[in-house]
Amino acid sequence: INTNWAGGFNYNNIIGKKTDLQSNYFYSRYNPNLQSSIQRQYFLPDSSYFYNQSGYSNNINNSHRLNFTVEHIIDSFNSIKFTQSIGLQKTNNRSFSNYITQSDDGIKNNEGFSNNSANGDGYNLRNDFIFRKKFRAKKGRTFSLNLQTTANQSTGESELESINRFYTPGGSLQRIDSFNQRSNNEAALFGYTARA
Repeated sequence: INTNWAGGFNYNNIIGKKTDLQSNYFYSRYNPNLQSSIQRQYFLPDSSYFYNQSGYSNNINNSHRLNFTVEHIIDSFNSIKFTQSIGLQKTNNRSFSNYITQSDDGIKNNEGFSNNSANGDGYNLRNDFIFRKKFRAKKGRTFSLNLQTTANQSTGESELESINRFYTPGGSLQRIDSFNQRSNNEAALFGYTARA
């Protein structure tokens, strides 16, 4: 079952005679939810065995986007424009599965389960400032100055837990393999640009 919510709004306004404001906001939430069940029978030349697996996963992804622009005409020869965009993301992912393999007379060959989780947060930010000037001396001759800053940052953590049991042909527990892992990550990028 996939659930998706999305919506937003726009706001535009001319302030006075020289300032133009434009803005918009958008939100989305995506939630895929999965339940699965697998049942298989394998036929070998001298025997057969069964494999059963069940799984569940639930993922939630949220995102926000905000854009904002202000343009101001100083006079007939000079103007400035400022634009800002912000994005926020948040994810929560969970999954679980277990399995069992057994002979046709019910003796276990192996079985196990795994449990996964992952969470993440991030944002991105961009600012643009533009100054434009027209020269009186020659028509079409202009000067512009553009300053831009960007910032992107994300953090996340994940966990994995898994246990697998293996049995002898007689059904006695032979060995156990297990995993218990955790990881963290962080990334950041900052940029500055100036053009004339």
